[in-house]
Amino acid sequence: MEPYRAAAVRRMGLREVPDRELSSWSRAALDAARALGYGEVDMGVPGPPGHGFPLINAVDGRRWNAAPAYLDADTRGRADLEVLGNTLADRLLLRDGRVDGVIVRTDGVPRTLRAGLYVVAGGAFGSPALLMRSGIGPAGPLRDINIAPVLDLPGVGANLSDQPGVFLPLVPTPELNAALVEKEREGEPYVSRVLVRTASEHAPRGRLGPAHSAHRRTAALRLAATGPVRGGVSAFLMKPATRGTVRLRSADPEEPPEIDPAFPSDPDGHDLAVLRSGLATARRFARSAALKGLAALPEGPAAHELPEVEPHARPGTYWHPVGTCAMGPAELPAAPSRSTRLMPHGTDPEER
Repeated sequence: MEPYRAAAVRRMGLREVPDRELSSWSRAALDAARALGYGEVDMGVPGPPGHGFPLINAVDGRRWNAAPAYLDADTRGRADLEVLGNTLADRLLLRDGRVDGVIVRTDGVPRTLRAGLYVVAGGAFGSPALLMRSGIGPAGPLRDINIAPVLDLPGVGANLSDQPGVFLPLVPTPELNAALVEKEREGEPYVSRVLVRTASEHAPRGRLGPAHSAHRRTAALRLAATGPVRGGVSAFLMKPATRGTVRLRSADPEEPPEIDPAFPSDPDGHDLAVLRSGLATARRFARSAALKGLAALPEGPAAHELPEVEPHARPGTYWHPVGTCAMGPAELPAAPSRSTRLMPHGTDPEER
């Protein structure tokens, strides 16, 4: 996959953090990481523990994503492409085990579109919602909201995985506040995120390299100070075991689905243990010589020592939801998207 990742980096115009944008907080965070033994690594690819910056996806101060990089750049002008604005995909029409059309609503008015090939690309929340409104998904919950199941696939909307995290707030000193305000006046202030990839004591020994990244449970530390109001360290669980769900509230496509990330709730308690470990590491960063002169820990018990209900009640997320329409062989319950499942017996999969 590396050639494709590198091509996407070029196409998206991703760039490294300019030195001029680093604030005193960012530089102190770098010093803290080095002092705690974390060397510099490329945070764009899986790898061993270390510190670094995420690449910047911004052009002329504007967040740059796939829409301007791909769609706007050379796709909108194609004669064979029509982009429908203000249009919501309602449901797929199925006939003889195949998709025969899709009902969409443009400014609330329904219409049916037909094509030779249909690609569902609504993301981890929109794709399962579209399939379930079409009768493809767990039969019981679909019947509960008066949708007739066409294909009973319990994996649709299941297996939701995201990266939970807990924020450790710090109290910036007046000197740090003043320095950040001045940095903002200068223009081009970086968001001040220094990332540290660290392995908890729960990670399997000898499995920290990229070849074993699927086995690694890590907490990424985001060190941030945002002006005179807020600063702190976040511990994020990058390889969670918890799985949540996406379920429909009704058959109405205008009604958002019910999203339950469920973290941290894995039956072995592994995710909660790793989050606690990450918070303990975050506290060590906050108490380092480089940072403690700029921001103080809040009064009260340490975050990782709070009762179990507290980390459950306070998690945030890295906003990387995946898994709700996983592809794979039919025997895997979380893999609902096996292409042959939608076809009558004897149909050649290559014809689809």
